[in-house]
Amino acid sequence: MPIENFTRNAQVIELCRMLGSGKLDQMSAQAAAWHLTDKLSWQQLVQKIGATHLNGSSERYFHPNQVAMGMRYVQIAQQRAKLRSEAQGKEESLSNQ
Repeated sequence: MPIENFTRNAQVIELCRMLGSGKLDQMSAQAAAWHLTDKLSWQQLVQKIGATHLNGSSERYFHPNQVAMGMRYVQIAQQRAKLRSEAQGKEESLSNQ
């Protein structure tokens, strides 16, 4: 099923394409996806609790390095979405001539 059936967000689509290439860290990509889809701030993602143990200690859901990498993934996805949009615009203008 095409991803466009689930989202029209070009950045999310690019992020999923990048993840599908097998070259991204899955947890970093998850942080990036939640930032884009759920509007979670990077600070919220760093502070997100993944597990709370019986002794009261807790573990973060994301390591700060994963969030930092997620930030980079979003930047790349934004650039790729912009380039893809520009390329499609050129194709459409050529086909209308």
